[in-house]
Order: sequence, then C-alpha cells, then structure tokens
Amino acid sequence: MQSIVVFDSGLGSLAFIRALISELPYESIVYFADRANHPYGRKSKEELGKIIHSNIQFISEEYKPKCIVVASITPSLLVLDKARSYSTVPLFGTYLYLDKAYLSSRNKSIALLVTSVLAKSMELDDILKGYTSRCILKVIDATDLVQYVESGRFLRYERGIVEEICGEIKKDPAIDTILLGSTHLSFLEDYIKEATHSMVINPIVYNIERIKGYLSNHDMLERGKNKKRKRGLTEVVVSSKDDSDVKVFVSILAELGINIDSVKFRTVYR
Repeated sequence: MQSIVVFDSGLGSLAFIRALISELPYESIVYFADRANHPYGRKSKEELGKIIHSNIQFISEEYKPKCIVVASITPSLLVLDKARSYSTVPLFGTYLYLDKAYLSSRNKSIALLVTSVLAKSMELDDILKGYTSRCILKVIDATDLVQYVESGRFLRYERGIVEEICGEIKKDPAIDTILLGSTHLSFLEDYIKEATHSMVINPIVYNIERIKGYLSNHDMLERGKNKKRKRGLTEVVVSSKDDSDVKVFVSILAELGINIDSVKFRTVYR
C-alpha cells in the first residue's frame, strides 16, 4: 500500500503526524524527520529551496508515495510553489488559513505567531495585504517558542516562556484571535489560550481536511476495507549525522501518546 510521506526538520511536525493518524487511521504514514537540515525556520529562501528539492526527490524515489506533505509553514509559503513544477507526486504544504482567523475574530484584531524568517518575508506580506484594510494584524516573532518546543522542554511546561511571548499580545486588549504560524506551536495551544484568553486558530486542522478531501475525491483514501488491520502503519525516518535523534524521537513519541508499536526507525545519512 502506498504511504503518505510527511516531512519537516523539527519536532513541530509531530503535532501534524498525531492529528493525521487520528483523522486518517487507516493510512500508512512515513514521517521523514530531516534533522540533518534543522531548523527550516532559520534557513534562507535559497537554502530552503535546495533542501526541499532534495527531499522531494529522495522521498519520491524511495517510497513512491500517494502524496507528500511538507509539515512546516515557513518552507510551504516560501518555496513550495516552485517545488510543484518538478514534483511528480501530489504535493501538499502547510498554510496559515488567515481567512479562518479573520472570520473567527469578533474585533477583527489578530495576532500571528510566526518564525523570524517568515516574519520578514515578502510572501507573508503578500498574504497580509489582502486583510490590512479589513482588520488589524500584529505579527509576532515566536522563534523562541518554536525553539522551546524543539528542545523538548515543552514536555515539562515552563509557564514563563509562553507568557513572555504572549505578553506582546496582552498589551493590545483588542486582540481576540491568535493564528499559529508554526506547527511547533500546536503543542502550546492550550497554554497560549490560557495566557491570553483569546481564541487560537490552529492551521493543522484545515490542512489535514484539505489532504483528506483530495484523497477522497481521487479515490485514494484508505477506508479500513482490510478488517484484519485496525490501523495503518507508521514509520519514522531520521536524517542525521548520528543515532542520537532516534532515541529522542522514541521517548517523545511515547510521551505524546503516539502509538510506537508499529513505528520503524532507521537513520538516513545524507
């Protein structure tokens, strides 16, 4: 059976994987953790383009997947349009869905938590232009929060780190909606809600709906026809210079409640 291959450089995409397994339980999923190129959120547009091109080629040749998902918002916005021109496999990015935040905001005042690279990009500016006349948008560099998650420290929640970033939002009482601009921040969604008393929009939900819709419309969706198998298989592939990341992923997957009985680990040296 063909797999859905999801890739990113960091732990943030584990939130995407967990949601994908929950929503599409019969799909076989390969998670390519591109640790050798971590972090995507601090790479230049040119660097990201080369990395994404290389990874798509590797995944397409190695797995012949039904689709590839880039589970990171920054490269999805900066380089994925170009990647579609050479990908022979259906390619999905992870996008902001600012329209969902706009429709949810009563005050039409929204905070966007994004990486430093995305905050400075023309691509984000182009997205925001369509809304600046209709609402107030506050872009906040949440790179420190992303790194907090990436370090694994989010598993032992430290309130002060979240509240420091959220303090920028609380300075403006009109803000009533927060858009998460990194998959990493999904792990802090409840804490951000608590710290700001605002509605939080998590784009992962809408991105998975889009993938599910595509697979269903093209008759590619696994629907549990094989009753002997209760769920799809999940494999984790780590690109790294050593084996240390494998142990980290095993422990974090277990703590996140992601079933690791059917997970295979192998290190890819690239």
